[in-house]
Amino acid sequence: MRESGLENNPWVTKTHENKELWSTAYLRDNFFGGIRTTSQCESVNKIIKSYVRKKGSIFEFLHNFDEAMRGYINNELVADFKSQFSSPMLTTHLRCLENEAAEIYTAEIFQEVKEEIMKGVALNVEEKAKKGDLRIMKLTKYLEEDVYEILYDESMSAFQCSCRKFES
Repeated sequence: MRESGLENNPWVTKTHENKELWSTAYLRDNFFGGIRTTSQCESVNKIIKSYVRKKGSIFEFLHNFDEAMRGYINNELVADFKSQFSSPMLTTHLRCLENEAAEIYTAEIFQEVKEEIMKGVALNVEEKAKKGDLRIMKLTKYLEEDVYEILYDESMSAFQCSCRKFES
């Protein structure tokens, strides 16, 4: 702000005061595997909204909230039961990866992980060069023309890709 001479500009000052709300800017260089922090809250809010009316009494709210919580807990118990007493079908040639994911995640979450594994199976990775701890690779998707260049720093276990999806 000082460098640009904008410290007295009301819009810039107000925007700077709200800098905590700029989560994308603050988190751009961090990788979170596509997980959004608000997703869980949104799903809980959706469940509760299905049981609550705007003009209901406090007694009705507490009763409906209790019903919502029972339903939520029941869904968790069913998911845990399915995870403990069933085995998912492994379908890719990355059986070790699939099997480990199946042991770690619930059956429902494993299906989401499996979709990502399936996407990974369609990738072709070629090493172009190696310079010390830095490996440069070319990544292409099956039947697509897009080519991505990936830099992998082995000493820091850090990736950088031309698609910039690791940074956002």
